Amino acid sequence: MPPRSAQAGFTLMEMLVTLAVAALIGAIAAPRLELAVQALELGGSARQLALDLARARAMALRRGEVVALSLLSDGQGYRSPAGTVRLPAGLRLDGPAEIRFGADGQTAGARLLLTGTRRRIALEIGPVAGTISLERLPAAGGRP
Repeated sequence: MPPRSAQAGFTLMEMLVTLAVAALIGAIAAPRLELAVQALELGGSARQLALDLARARAMALRRGEVVALSLLSDGQGYRSPAGTVRLPAGLRLDGPAEIRFGADGQTAGARLLLTGTRRRIALEIGPVAGTISLERLPAAGGRP
């Protein structure tokens, strides 16, 4: 068996350099991670809103009566027939105060804008048929 070296393990300097590199990587990655999380929240909220709009239209057709989806006045969510939905922190919803689907499923059409810190998604509700489309827009400052 070979003799054990007296220098087993890491030196204090090696540990400090490793911690400094890890801290630097964390400092660089943290803001990007936060933006990525918000982008996921923005996309998920847009899809949920589109689904709730489609459900409201289907409910109007099924019941044969007017069904509405209303935006909250603070821009932080909306009220659908299924209940109130609050948006994640940092997101805002703008558009007409109410989207109404007639007993025949028709609507006047509307454009809703879901905005995050660096990204936006527009939801277009087509007039008459109530078709819903999502469009990613450049950030307000022009950067996607």
